[in-house]
Amino acid sequence: MIAASARVLALLFAFPAACIGAVTAADIVIVYNLNSPESREVAEYYATRRNVPGGNLTGIDVPDAESISREMFDKRVSPPVRAAASNLRKNGHAPVILLVYGTPLRMEESDEAGNGELKKIAQRKAGELSPLVRELSLRLEDLDGATGQGGASDVPAIISRAEKAVVASNRLLSGAGANLEAGSIVYRLVGPANIARYMIQQAGKKADELKDDNLVKLALALQAEMDASSFRGVTLENAQNRASAARAGYGLLGELRFWHDLSNPIEIASMTSASLDSELSVALSGAHRTGGWLANPFNAQFDRNPGVAFAREDAVMAARLDGPTPEIAKRLVDDALWAEENGLDGKFYIDAKSEGKDDNYDARLRRLADMVREKGTRPVVMDSKEALFAPDCCPDAALYVGWYSLGKYVDSFGWKRGAVGFHIASAEAQTLRDKSSTVWCKRMLEEGMAATLGPVQEPYLQAFPPPDLFFPLLMSGKLTLVEAYYRSAPFMSWRMTLIGDPLYTPFLKKSSNSR
Repeated sequence: MIAASARVLALLFAFPAACIGAVTAADIVIVYNLNSPESREVAEYYATRRNVPGGNLTGIDVPDAESISREMFDKRVSPPVRAAASNLRKNGHAPVILLVYGTPLRMEESDEAGNGELKKIAQRKAGELSPLVRELSLRLEDLDGATGQGGASDVPAIISRAEKAVVASNRLLSGAGANLEAGSIVYRLVGPANIARYMIQQAGKKADELKDDNLVKLALALQAEMDASSFRGVTLENAQNRASAARAGYGLLGELRFWHDLSNPIEIASMTSASLDSELSVALSGAHRTGGWLANPFNAQFDRNPGVAFAREDAVMAARLDGPTPEIAKRLVDDALWAEENGLDGKFYIDAKSEGKDDNYDARLRRLADMVREKGTRPVVMDSKEALFAPDCCPDAALYVGWYSLGKYVDSFGWKRGAVGFHIASAEAQTLRDKSSTVWCKRMLEEGMAATLGPVQEPYLQAFPPPDLFFPLLMSGKLTLVEAYYRSAPFMSWRMTLIGDPLYTPFLKKSSNSR
């Protein structure tokens, strides 16, 4: 705990938290299928082209198929990849996993053991804890002169009443005549982490003077531990430990909220299918929730989260060098190297759904168009009509984002070499090999695109990286493809996949479109 406190304080008083560093060839773990000679060929080709050390190639014993079971993933995929990534980590690298042609694309749905039992435990724990929280909040109201009445007894109402009682009790805790009983109740209800946070807020510019305060040290250590563990989700095995940390840091109210939230799982919690690369992103974290998505700690929104540095130590970035054929998979790295050397010229095509509507994703697309135009780095073609771009109407396409044509690629584009883009729809990466399929990821790769992303199954709209974050990061020339994706992708252990050379930096050199 003391060591953790020191690390937490260093993070707290030196925001922003450490970001992901520059990815190099020595960081890449190339994963290929032992049962596919073509898979090994693509792996070796990439290693040669990008100068990846030969020892970074890792074989997995799986069928030459696009889908495998969770059981096979746990037994044949995760252990060797985890070992390879851990070995790189020990040698000072931040590993990045690259699955290549011939490795499975997705993991099938499975029975999530313990989900029903975990819900029952959470409901029981919330039921046991809520009478105590209610009793303490009634006593706090009584001390404040507002004699508590019975009121509702359901958990949300009890939580709400306790929160209001704590806020109302502030006048009992100020000045020389502070009510000690009220202070004791408030401490039990909200815990040291909330009190420490209040102390820091009140200190304002003098917050750094609290570095040596023991309450602040211990409370922030608990907060960081909880923040870091939240990126792995709650499982049957770690639930009690997480509840204990919630009480230690955030009091009885914190634990009651924890059990109540767990007793009302969101819809996605029962969905266990995932893309292999997304699931492997949590390969170093050990036990984690396998139903639904997990928050991506590399995302820029978590930079100021005190526990994110710990979570990033346990997570890895991942992508795949893949396509309908091994030749296309190899072309992706060839195109990446070419574009890095020659620059990525061409237009940016953005296809929103309709003019003037307030849809959040359309708003992001319009914002992206304005950002690119303001920078003046390349021509932007923005379409806001309900219909998609018509066939053969988008020449010199270097970048693309648009929606929504489910599983039906529209051949509108003349892709420039090194082109990057994605189409927002529900299953555009459900296959990369089915010759009859017209899903966008497969067809864009066949038509010449160098990098794309998409879902292997319904991901929900919020799973896509916001285009007005992903593309500006990529266009900065400061981040590789995999870094730009993980700085903007919301989730791990979910259904999205990134296809392309992870080291690709398309705007390493300014193109002739730059002004």
